Parts: sequence; C-alpha cells; structure tokens
Amino acid sequence: MEILSSIVNVLQKEDNFLITAHIRPEGDSIGSQLATAILLQKLGKKVTIINEDPPPENYHFLPECDKILIYTPEYERYKFDVGIVLDCNQFERVGKVVGLIKQVPLIINIDHHPDSPGIGDYNYINTTASACAEQIYQVIKAMDFKLDYNLALPLYVGIMTDTGSFKQVNTTPTSHKIVAELLNCGIDPNEVASQIYEANTASSVKLLGKILDSLKTNLDGKIIIAHITQKMLKETDPASEIEPERIIDQLRSIKGVEVILLFRDLGHDRIKVNLRSKSAFSVSEIAKIFSGGGHMRAAGCVIEGSLSDVEKKVVEEVTKRLVG
Repeated sequence: MEILSSIVNVLQKEDNFLITAHIRPEGDSIGSQLATAILLQKLGKKVTIINEDPPPENYHFLPECDKILIYTPEYERYKFDVGIVLDCNQFERVGKVVGLIKQVPLIINIDHHPDSPGIGDYNYINTTASACAEQIYQVIKAMDFKLDYNLALPLYVGIMTDTGSFKQVNTTPTSHKIVAELLNCGIDPNEVASQIYEANTASSVKLLGKILDSLKTNLDGKIIIAHITQKMLKETDPASEIEPERIIDQLRSIKGVEVILLFRDLGHDRIKVNLRSKSAFSVSEIAKIFSGGGHMRAAGCVIEGSLSDVEKKVVEEVTKRLVG
C-alpha cells in the first residue's frame, strides 16, 4: 500500500514526534498511541504524547502509559517535526491539543472511522480495520519490525476493547489473525481482561448502579436510555468515571433492545451522547445530525443544551428513523 510506504518513510526520516488522539481516550486510542510511541522510541526518535484527558486508571498497567502528558498551555512552546493524530477524524476532537497539533509542519492521520475525510498530510484511513491499533500493527509490519511484548500488549488491548472483547460486528478474521500473532509475544489474556474489566473501585460500582437506575425505555424497549449526571458523580466520586463501553455492555444485554443511548452531562450545558446499535440501524447517521460521527453501530457527539432537551432531540431522531 503506497500510503504505508510514505508513512514509513516519514517515521524513518524525521526525528521529533508529537502523538495525540481524541478527547476522553479509551482502550484503542491509548493502545494505539503507546504502540506508536514505543515503535518510534525503538527507532531512536524523540516522542511526546499529549492528550486533553488522562487515560483511565485501568489502563495504567500498559507500558509507557505514565509518559502520557496532559495538555497545559506551556506545551504550546514545544516544537515538533511531525504530528501523529490517531483514532480521530476531526481536529476539534483532539480538544485543547488542537492548537498545538496544527502548529506542526507535517501531520500523519491514522483512523478507521467510516466518515473520516483524512485531516493530515498523510492519511492512512482504513474503514475495514476493527481498530486503529490494527492499523498501527500494519505500519509495524510495513517496516518489517519485530514485535515484542511491549509493542504487542497495547495493540492487543486496542483491538480487544474496540471489538467489545471480540464479540462485536467489527471483529473480522483479520482481527483474529493479528491477535494470534500478538498473543505469541507472551500476552496473558486473562491478566489483561482482569486489569481492564475487574479493577473497579467501590465508588465506580456505586456510580454504575445509579446509571442503571436511570434507565428508561422507548418504543416498547427498542430504545434504551441512561444518564450520567453531575449529581451522580458528586454523590459517588468524580474520579470514579466509568468507560462508556462498560456501561453500554450492561445495557446491550437487555432483550429486544436495538439502540442504546447514553447521555453524560459534561457541565456548562454540554451533553456527551454515546450511541450504539444492535441491529442494521445506523447510529452514525444520527450522530452526524448533531455534528458528531463514528461507525454504523457505534457513534458519538457532543450537543449543547440541557440534559432533558438534548435527550428529547436525540430520541426523536432515533424514533423517527426506527419507525419510518
């Protein structure tokens, strides 16, 4: 693939790299960034990862995770040769890092979202990839670079989490072939799953209970709605944040559900909406209406307004298309 050759050439030629990804990072975003950073370090390059938000605590076991920097304005004076934007299809989705990344003279964008226009000078967009981590694996293979445990582990975590532990429709034969090779590097699947899914705090479990207690249904249970409010966070612990997928896994298990809607109050009249589909219904089309995006069965957006108003607007759009 020509784009891979071009990206490999840049990685080998340049010396100082900035890596970033979308706000509120999850397993694929974090795993892809760390694997890319480790690869570049093995090539003797200088690498800096800067994100708006810190990685959730359950990913802190990953190699080099403690090297991820959280954006502050002082980083604006840093100079880089190349910026690498991962798992992200819009500059605005990198949040506060957007000004910094746009100052970099050359940008590589690696993404697997179906609506990705490519926002870099070099764009490796593969909408059939199960995860961005799968694309980073392909970059590593294009460099004929040998995988080891520290490279394989974040890639495995990226693919595992973005496929819902290999049970979602984006899981492919290619995904399993890649994972088989990664496992041969000494990864213990039980240990990884335990680190990610079995490291809950008491406050996070209490928060999950409050979220599940907010559950509402629409269209005879075809639409499931749940909330994360500022009040819930204050009553438990603001640091007890739960990844949306861990909540959605609980909601998608409900019999008869077709669309899952999770509304999170970010404060200041901004609502984050996570949309998931268990059918042929495309939630990405709903997200696009509200300037968001994503995949057919997994999408998201941030909408200005009160929680009740935003919920009403989104539910109306989903209902209209489900019924129509």
